[in-house]
Amino acid sequence: MGMMSSRREGDVSSSLSEDSETAVSLNSSSGRQASGSVPATTPSPAAPRASEAPSSRAAALLASQVFPQKLDQCVEAACRDRIGTEDAQMDEGDDPPDRMSIGRAAWGFLHSSAATWTDDQSTVDQHKRREWLRSFFALYPCVHCRTHFAPYFQTHPPVVSGGRTSLSLWTCDAHNHVNEYLQRPTLPCDSAQLLRRWASVRWPEDD
Repeated sequence: MGMMSSRREGDVSSSLSEDSETAVSLNSSSGRQASGSVPATTPSPAAPRASEAPSSRAAALLASQVFPQKLDQCVEAACRDRIGTEDAQMDEGDDPPDRMSIGRAAWGFLHSSAATWTDDQSTVDQHKRREWLRSFFALYPCVHCRTHFAPYFQTHPPVVSGGRTSLSLWTCDAHNHVNEYLQRPTLPCDSAQLLRRWASVRWPEDD
């Protein structure tokens, strides 16, 4: 999951924003922060100044109004939903997955990958993980979804310096950011519970 040259934290985040169609509103049923120059630790982003709060709220309100309109205009399968249409009752078969199917698979993969992230990764491996996540969200199939997620990724870069616990908590927080926007139930972001669910769960046939 490491494929890009080193970047400063602002560069990593801005590369998501530069693409007018970049950044992710993953949606699914099942989820704290990237710098680019490979530091030993990844500091949490500074809290927004009080003067920035009104503009941030205004931007969020505007996004909540524009995003559904963009989805309605989308003709690609990746930003369509079968739910509520005749297609919802059909077997997907060889059809391309819709937005919800992609979201479920994406979050399941991200949670599982975070829970199996080892605690003794080198700074090089940490950098690879940050860059992989940056690329994952920048290349997410639903163009309007990734555009919606870009600001969150910019202000909440992945926490990869604390091993699987920190990365699992970041993934859960990111997932809940999307769930809240979609007015869906949020997940309990308890590290022990996350690791138990996504890394050490036993299959019924194991008993």
